[in-house]
Amino acid sequence: MEASCIQILLLFLPLSCMGVDVQRRENLFSKSGDEDVMYDDHLLFSLAVSSKRECALRCSDTEDCATFTFAKGSPSGTCRLHSEVMMSQCPFSLAPGTATYRKRQEPACEEGDLQQNFTKYAESSIAGHNIASNSSLTLEECQGMCSNNTACRTFEFERAGGNCTLQTVTPLDVVWDSAAGHAWDLYQRMCA
Repeated sequence: MEASCIQILLLFLPLSCMGVDVQRRENLFSKSGDEDVMYDDHLLFSLAVSSKRECALRCSDTEDCATFTFAKGSPSGTCRLHSEVMMSQCPFSLAPGTATYRKRQEPACEEGDLQQNFTKYAESSIAGHNIASNSSLTLEECQGMCSNNTACRTFEFERAGGNCTLQTVTPLDVVWDSAAGHAWDLYQRMCA
């Protein structure tokens, strides 16, 4: 009797581990703020899938995939894998029911790995996660504020007013806003 119980447990163990791996791979992605658009740039390939989960797994299994869009359909949805993080400035077409997902950033930078250089996301911002703000600054002063704060991962800079806001997250961690004509630019601190 005991031997058969052990065999049954061993039989179910791989399935439960596989379920954990599938969930871990699906959780590698966060939904971006872009909805109802289908991006045209940096397309690796497009395929029919049964769910958003299947699309996420396809992206996680594809080495160069950084972003995927999923459009619900009947009986199957459309999954498009992209090699770059999509932003609103990229060519796109309207596609109601479509959502965009980005790979989350690899483990956060350790304090000693933070660099003094930044990647610019034009006409973009992140709501919340603010740790400090100041006004009437130059871009260089705002960048200096972030560089001198070990918790700072991004900063927003309002071009017209010189407003500066430091944040603890990156565009890969949260939903962020990107739109043509947006008054703010977002700068992400680089990691070694």
